[in-house]
Amino acid sequence: MAVTKIWKIETNVEYTITYVKNEEKTQSYAFVTTDDGQEIRDIEDVIDYAMKNDKVLEHVKMLKDDGEVLKEYVTGINCCKDTAYKEFLYTKLHFNKTDKILAWHGYQSFKPGEVTPEAAHEIGVELANALWGDRFQVVVTTHLDRKHIHNHFVLNSVSFVDGYKYYGNKATYFKMREESDRICREYGLSVIENPKYNGVTRGAYRAKEEGRYTVSDIVKEDIDNMITCSNSINDFLYRMKQSGYIIDASGKYLTVIPYKRKAVRVERRWGDDYSLAGITERIAENRANGTVRAFVPRTYRAKGTVQRPRHKLTGYRALYVRYLYMLGKLPPKRRMSAKQAHFLMREDLLKLNTMREEYNFMKQNDISSEYSLEKVKSFLKADYAVLNDKRNVLRNRIRRAPADKKKSLQEDLKILNGELKEIRKKLYYCDDIKERSKNMTEKMNRVKEIKKDFENERGVENGRSTGG
Repeated sequence: MAVTKIWKIETNVEYTITYVKNEEKTQSYAFVTTDDGQEIRDIEDVIDYAMKNDKVLEHVKMLKDDGEVLKEYVTGINCCKDTAYKEFLYTKLHFNKTDKILAWHGYQSFKPGEVTPEAAHEIGVELANALWGDRFQVVVTTHLDRKHIHNHFVLNSVSFVDGYKYYGNKATYFKMREESDRICREYGLSVIENPKYNGVTRGAYRAKEEGRYTVSDIVKEDIDNMITCSNSINDFLYRMKQSGYIIDASGKYLTVIPYKRKAVRVERRWGDDYSLAGITERIAENRANGTVRAFVPRTYRAKGTVQRPRHKLTGYRALYVRYLYMLGKLPPKRRMSAKQAHFLMREDLLKLNTMREEYNFMKQNDISSEYSLEKVKSFLKADYAVLNDKRNVLRNRIRRAPADKKKSLQEDLKILNGELKEIRKKLYYCDDIKERSKNMTEKMNRVKEIKKDFENERGVENGRSTGG
């Protein structure tokens, strides 16, 4: 069974080639045949086995100390293994393509004990030739420093034949996996039948191997914590939103979006227990076990009259109210002609409806400062990204759908476009509020200065006339 992976290199190709050609990883110094005919080739395993036999131990030490190399598993395809980096660079310079993706680094890992170093290297070379041998320069190495023997491939991103770059995507990766499985079958090795792509990134895989937290782990832990303290599905969704997550429960899967992170479709990621139905069932079990109490609404009555506290406006909202007052538009019954507004502000009367809509938008979303404005803006962007993804999926469905179903799907698309239009309008408000507030402040300060200068001039004139 072989596991494959490939990723791009955008810096330091020479370091990558040096790493995969590391002699300590690619050279076989000694091997031992045990009493039952099994060959042991890993250096540490050989020494462990040799400890039981003094003669074997002496033979192993002699080979290791003298530096005798029985086999080196490094092969260059369309290039020399010793000058691979220079040949890679020459190809790039020849076609004037020395930027962006410089190379690709892949590996092919085998099940421990299933393959010999010679067979592993042969498989790696055959795989590289099948995938890239007709157009690209490749260095193939086999590492023996782990329990699982594995091959490394360093692929020049530029073809020495036509100068075109290698384009890596899911299709090319799946082709790599299919070719690897085909060759493994020919060598009598096991393969994973009907493999399932789990979408785990290389960074997340490494974090899991090293025992570190990932964003996915944090989301899962928060969901589990909220389930244990919620008494209904609506309470659960409310608590998740209170914790800073954006929740979308309108589609097939429950989607949770952490702040400034990619959306997590929790049911697809962790199974049926994290679907809306599964979460509802888990909450009901907690109520039945007495872990949480079912929510019972209570009605409270106050005696006498209740004086509502007056909310003092601050920040952007206070600025808008003050500006609208100076324009004579607040309070609503204030009788002030447009001609009475200062000339610096009068042009803003043309944008009065927009200003009122922006004020109502701030009031609905409790926006008073730049921080709260940016927070609302980030949530709107996240909502837009989710809806935009849905729209792309829906467009693809419309293209593939039969004629009798297209009309219904187009209606759904129309509704989705309306929701996206509304979000774009709100995003415009966010940007306009920030810019308009600066202009308002500058104009109000300028009006204040003009009035002050005017009053000073009147005072001087009155003083002169009195004194004369």
